Parts: sequence; C-alpha cells; structure tokens
Amino acid sequence: MTNHVTDNETTYIVNEATEALMTMLRDIPDDRRLEVCSKLLTFKKEKMDPKTILEYMIDDVLKDVPNESMTASFHGVAAVQEVIPQQKAQSNEMLTRQEVSEMIGRTLNTVTNQVNKNKMVGYFSGSSLHIPAWQFKNDEVIPGIRDVLKAMDVNGLDAIANITTPLERLGGRNILTLLSEGNIAEAVRAAERLKES
Repeated sequence: MTNHVTDNETTYIVNEATEALMTMLRDIPDDRRLEVCSKLLTFKKEKMDPKTILEYMIDDVLKDVPNESMTASFHGVAAVQEVIPQQKAQSNEMLTRQEVSEMIGRTLNTVTNQVNKNKMVGYFSGSSLHIPAWQFKNDEVIPGIRDVLKAMDVNGLDAIANITTPLERLGGRNILTLLSEGNIAEAVRAAERLKES
C-alpha cells in the first residue's frame, strides 16, 4: 500500500464504509440504532470530517453486529481500518506505543496505562495503540490534557474528536488550540460543556 491516497480512492473508501455502516445498522438492536443515529447528528452539527465520523461509527457499531452479518460488512470495514488511519497519519501524525515510550522515557506498560487511565489520548485498532503526536511538547504530554480528559470523561476516538473538532461556541477554535495557547481553564470548561451536551 502506498503512502498517497488519491481523491478517487478516498471517495471509494468513504462509499464502501458508508455501505458497511448501513449494513451493520440494520443488524443491531433498535435502541442502539437510535443511539448511533443521534451521535451521527451530533458529529454532523460539529462539522467533523466524514472519514473520521465513519471510522468512529464503524468501530462503535461493530461490537454489536451478529457474526453472521460480518461477511457483508467486512470489505467496507477493512477499507476504513486500513486506509483511513494511514490518511490521518499524513495530516495528523499518530505515534506508536514504542515511539512514545522512547520519547518520554517510560516503559511500554506505562504508556498503555497512561492511555487506559485517561492521562494520555490514544485509541486501539486491534492490538495496536495509536497515540496522537499533537498532545506532546518537549517530549512530555502538554499541560491540560489530563484535565480535559478528566472533564469530558472519554478517551479514544471520542476524545480525539472532542479535542480537535472546531466548536462554534469557541469561535471556530478547538480545545487543542486553547491548550496550545495555555488556556487550560477555558479548555476544561469547554470539555465540561461537551460532556453535558
């Protein structure tokens, strides 16, 4: 697989992923379907990137899909899980557990525990842990990340979306921008409002 994904390939991936998501939605309980649709509307309102939405939603819905429905959904899921993370890495670098361990001088287990305890942002894809590079400065987690994660009480792709999505109430800025500017208190307030909404 090359490091460059063309616009045509991106369109194909999104179409395949959308079809896979629709297939999976038909096979999950009604209450979960309503919950998923509600999340989709929220993400659309926050103007999240379509590929990010699809990747998150497929990861979220996949655990509820009966085994007999997996074959029909597999192709689109594979397209999202293999190619879209690669695209994101080009514009939004993701670090491996090993890279973070070497950068901050901590063990692999410590890095995993930091993510699991909501002290660092990361998400699992299979057994691989993906950790956004934007949360580090001078080989340390930037001040305020832990406070924001605690305030919003989410991690993984939810946290990445909440921290990096431009918010209307912040004038189009996002929580990461506030943290980068040193406005930790304002970032925490924004995270708390996201939890309440």
